[in-house]
Amino acid sequence: MGRPAGPDSGPLLAGTVVVMAEDRIWTAAELEQLTPEERQRLLNERVVTDLSKVPPEFLARVRAKGRDLLEERGLITRQADGG
Repeated sequence: MGRPAGPDSGPLLAGTVVVMAEDRIWTAAELEQLTPEERQRLLNERVVTDLSKVPPEFLARVRAKGRDLLEERGLITRQADGG
């Protein structure tokens, strides 16, 4: 599963699960007992829209993967400086 991200935890391996919040983990059975509106509310409460709240290592990995995918599809060209 990986280890929690923190300032002294070092880089994370690909596939590592990063806990973004200390919220409860719901089972599929529990979610099935909720109404669609309740499930949507739970999802909406957990969506992070403020990038300052995303662990920096995770954000850097997502950005690098995005650049790689854009380059693979020919939508961008990697610059000589690596950016």
